[in-house]
Amino acid sequence: TDEDPVVQSYDIQITTSQLRDLYIFQYPVRPREQPYTKARNACPIEGRFKPKSGLVEIDIPVNVGANYDEEKGRVWGDMMRKAEKEAGKAQSGNGGGAGGRGGSAGGAGAGAGAGGKKRKVSQAEDEEDKEEEEDLMYMDLAAAVKAGRILNRQTLGSKIQPDGTKYMAGVFKDEKLYLTPITSTLQLRPQFHHIDTQIDRERAANKALQPVKQEARAIQLSVKNTEDPSSQLSSSMKAMRMAEEENWTKLHWVDQDCEDAWLVYEGVCLTGEGGAGEEGKSEDELLKCVTAKKEYVEWLSAGKPIVKKEG
Repeated sequence: TDEDPVVQSYDIQITTSQLRDLYIFQYPVRPREQPYTKARNACPIEGRFKPKSGLVEIDIPVNVGANYDEEKGRVWGDMMRKAEKEAGKAQSGNGGGAGGRGGSAGGAGAGAGAGGKKRKVSQAEDEEDKEEEEDLMYMDLAAAVKAGRILNRQTLGSKIQPDGTKYMAGVFKDEKLYLTPITSTLQLRPQFHHIDTQIDRERAANKALQPVKQEARAIQLSVKNTEDPSSQLSSSMKAMRMAEEENWTKLHWVDQDCEDAWLVYEGVCLTGEGGAGEEGKSEDELLKCVTAKKEYVEWLSAGKPIVKKEG
């Protein structure tokens, strides 16, 4: 109509990229004017992903030269380093434990010798850790950062949720609108693993100091029906167990201003059936509107999703 004239029309095209999943990362605690980019010295250092449980984490560098609590950074950084070191020992110990059981079956003398050697190694490592802890408080900040003894990164994490909104990313180019389906939207927030580790270590230390009392208790055995809901793990417990057992898959982060990022952008968001940005599309390859204006208004009034049945 004259009151509401059409000022511009675009051909709408769904991209045919071979990319399996496309996610939108949102950062609720970060201003839009301060993105996590290389230009701002805040490009993520590392990314991790658990496909089955849907967990995603990224590590952001922290500027230790400004507005930084050096004392707490030393404590938390060294604590995280020790926790990772102990986790590595536990994994190697589990692998070596199987061999040790096999060796102990061959004779008690071999087992005693191995145990004595292990105790000496453990004692030497404890003394080394004690010396390192004493030296850390007198170590220069730059040297401590270089040695990995300072907490100089912040972890952001989220869980992939099923996307029921069916969002799409749109890119205008010339007289075409390219639409790419979005798999899911994630809101990444700070994860306080260093505080959780500190609490766990304090609890373990307090538990080790408390004497263990052996008390005789009567045990009553009962058999529950497998169909009883109380005998089944809740869905949240199953999800937590699955997340703990699943290993992280490392991700390579590419800064948004790098050439590789722009190549992926063009290949994903500007790719039609004949290639990126190809001109001369035939009419049957473009989306056509099959919804009447009256039907569109009725759907908006009813608040129902716009779904047009074929035929």
